[in-house]
Amino acid sequence: PATGAGRWASILAAGPPALLAIVLVVLVALPITRHQMAMRDAAIAWRGDDVEATMDALDRAIVHMPSLPRPYLARADVAYQVAYLLREQHDRPQAAEQWLDLAVESLDAAEAASVANTSILRRRAGLDIEAGRRDGDHSLLEAAAERLESLRERLPHEPDLVARLGDLYWELGHYEEARDRYRRALAISDALYLDPADQLRPQRREQIEARLVDSSGG
Repeated sequence: PATGAGRWASILAAGPPALLAIVLVVLVALPITRHQMAMRDAAIAWRGDDVEATMDALDRAIVHMPSLPRPYLARADVAYQVAYLLREQHDRPQAAEQWLDLAVESLDAAEAASVANTSILRRRAGLDIEAGRRDGDHSLLEAAAERLESLRERLPHEPDLVARLGDLYWELGHYEEARDRYRRALAISDALYLDPADQLRPQRREQIEARLVDSSGG
């Protein structure tokens, strides 16, 4: 069998294509493998209720493949679930806030890395809405509306999303924008008559129509 030096001599003799294949394995296949191993470790740690090990594994997954959205979202979900459990205890509000901040940080990191998919945008907007309502901070609700508008551009045929924007604008006192989104939601829903499962639920539709009628006077 060839020695190590002999194998490298053979590769070099084969020219650039062989060298390129080696480089691709190192730069692509190896990070993917490490990413998958880190995600597996995170799942095992989470099933074992080891939050610290879970977060460490997800951090490794992000380092190995920063262009994939899944570990950012998983990291945010873990942090949010921990925050929820801490809030249920009623005596650790500061710790809960720290974990909520960590959830926000994870989703913001995905946006900064330009890998924010629709799930990340939806989750990030949800956190802003939750915090904005809890703290009475309309700037957070405005930020949520911007994210949902960005999401609407990616999912233009989702009536529930457009209706949710209507609710948010209504809450902010932007009634013209709210009415516009409500009307769009109804129109999108009507266009989905061949896919009734994707339409607005009857109760939701009645709620929207009632709000439009009640606000028709300006």
